[in-house]
Amino acid sequence: MKRERLLLPFLAAFLLLPFACSCDWYPVTIAINVETADGHSRLDPDSEYFIGENVTAVYEGKSFPMEIPGPGTKAYVPQFFGLKLFNHYPSGSWYLEFGEFEGSESQDITVKLIWPDGTSDTIRCKHTVFTPLAVSTRWTLNGERTTSPVTIVK
Repeated sequence: MKRERLLLPFLAAFLLLPFACSCDWYPVTIAINVETADGHSRLDPDSEYFIGENVTAVYEGKSFPMEIPGPGTKAYVPQFFGLKLFNHYPSGSWYLEFGEFEGSESQDITVKLIWPDGTSDTIRCKHTVFTPLAVSTRWTLNGERTTSPVTIVK
């Protein structure tokens, strides 16, 4: 009985901990890898497989053309930037990223990518925050469940 009385305050503290601490939230971004059926990157600007700069994302009825940013800094400032092309160091692989969205809020994000040949792909990200320590993010590509980064074969 004595052990149970000692355990009860610890259990209560553990359950209330998520509500008592301040949490830093990571923003939600949609990372997209585009490659050929043979595995060649379609996003490397120096590659013969590059699909060009005419890729557009549509989110809530607004179009976001792809940007190729210059070199960045080490300082992190979360912000909504639309659709950008990035080179992942040290692997050297190229990918698109769309975002950033507030990571501390539950959201249902749908982004439509329009490719230079007129075709499109739709990515849905369902980000659910249950508690600060329980977060679920589900991804679909054209209605089929997938993982992040989303890989599109073109």
